[in-house]
Amino acid sequence: MATLTGIRDYRVITGDDYFTDAAWQDPAYLGEVVDDTLGPESLQPFIDGFWRLFGIDEAPRS
Repeated sequence: MATLTGIRDYRVITGDDYFTDAAWQDPAYLGEVVDDTLGPESLQPFIDGFWRLFGIDEAPRS
């Protein structure tokens, strides 16, 4: 389970100097993962939830 607190009205600045929308939830519940091992695939719901908090529908991929 992951929850962010104290985040309302903060923004993320991406590498191309783009400012996201301000975070709209506080506290922000990012979800829960039940898995035997924590790998990139099992953590993806947390990553997606984080970016949705800032108005980005799809998490940036590297």
